[in-house]
Amino acid sequence: MHQIRSIHYLRGIAALLVVGFHCRGGLNNVYPIKNFGDMLFISGSFGVDLFFMISGFIITLSTAKIETAMIRKYVIKRFLRIYPLFILTLLFMFFFIETDHTYSLFRSALLIQADYTQAAPFFGYNMLGQAWTLTYEIYFYLIFMIAMAISHKYRAYLSAVFLIIPVFAIQFAFNGSVGFEGSSAAVFRTDLPAALAAFLRFISSPMLLEFVFGMMIYEARHIIKHIPKTNVLAILACSFVFCFYISQYRAEHGPFNFGLWGIMLVFTLIAYEMKNPLPQIKPLQFLGDISYSLYLTHIAVIMFMYKFGSSIPVFNQWVGVAPVLFQFIVVLTASYIIYNLVEKPSMKLARKLCHERFTKQSPTAQSVTV
Repeated sequence: MHQIRSIHYLRGIAALLVVGFHCRGGLNNVYPIKNFGDMLFISGSFGVDLFFMISGFIITLSTAKIETAMIRKYVIKRFLRIYPLFILTLLFMFFFIETDHTYSLFRSALLIQADYTQAAPFFGYNMLGQAWTLTYEIYFYLIFMIAMAISHKYRAYLSAVFLIIPVFAIQFAFNGSVGFEGSSAAVFRTDLPAALAAFLRFISSPMLLEFVFGMMIYEARHIIKHIPKTNVLAILACSFVFCFYISQYRAEHGPFNFGLWGIMLVFTLIAYEMKNPLPQIKPLQFLGDISYSLYLTHIAVIMFMYKFGSSIPVFNQWVGVAPVLFQFIVVLTASYIIYNLVEKPSMKLARKLCHERFTKQSPTAQSVTV
C-alpha cells in the first residue's frame, strides 16, 4: 500500500497529543500561569477523534486492491495489528499496576467497557485506560468487513450506512432526539436485558460517524485532486486548527467538535499531497511509525514510573517541565523498543501468514493510489 505521508505524520502527531493530554497535570499549579499544562494539552484528546478519522481513510485505502481470500486476509491483518500489543500491554498493567482486578482483566481483554451505564463515549473505560477507543475500532472493522463481504466496490458506502443508521435510529427511539456530542448516546433502559441495552447504547454513539468522515474523504479523492490552491487551503486549515487548539474552541469529542478539526486537516493535507509530494520529515516519520505503540503503552509506562520511580533522578526531584519532558522521553523510548519487539514482528507475521496461505491473487485485482 502506498504510504500517504500527511496521514502518517498526522497519526504520529495525534499520538503525541494524547500523551501530552495525560501528562498535562505535571505542568499545572507550578508556574505563575496556574493552568499552564491545560493551556498546552487540554485539547490533546483531539488525537482520539483524529485517529478514528484516519482509520476510516486508511482501512478503505488498504482494501482497494481486490484479492483472493480477501476477508480472511483482512481478519488476520487487523487481528495481528491490534491484539498482540494490546494484550501484552494489558497484562503488564494487570501484573504491575492493577493486580487485584481479575474480572476487569478478562472484560478488558474482550474490549468490553467497564460500565455502559456511565457517561459516553468512555462507558467506564477499559482497564488499560485509553484502550476504550479500541472497542470503537474493532466495531468499525467488523462493520467494514461485513460491508466488504457484500460489495467490495461499495464497501465504504455500505459501512457508512451501517454506522449512521443505528446512531440516528436508536438515539431517536430512546431519547426522542439525536445528539452529536461525544457524550451523546441512547439513554440506558433498565427494562431491556443489560447486555442488549449496553450494545444499543454503544452503537448509538456519534463517535462512530468519524470513521464515516475518513471513508468519505477517501471516496472523494477524484474530486479532491481537482481542487485549486491546495497549498493555501492546507496552510489555512493548519492555522485554523492551531487557533482552535489553543483557544479550546469546540474542544470536545464528537463529529462536530474535534471531528470538524480533523476534517479540515485530513481533507486539505491529502488535497495538498495529491499535487505536492511531501518530503520525508524524519521526526514525523518516526512518530508515525511508533504511533500505535506510543498511544497504547504510554499510560502503563507513566503509571509504572509513578509507582516504582521514587528513586529516578529528575522524575521525583523536580516539578514542572523537567519531569514532564522526562516522561515524554521515557514513553517515546519505550514505544520505540516495543514497536520493534512486538509491533513489527506482529505485522511481519500477518504478511507471512497471508502470503503463505493465500498467494494466488484474483485476475481482477487492481491497485489504487492516492
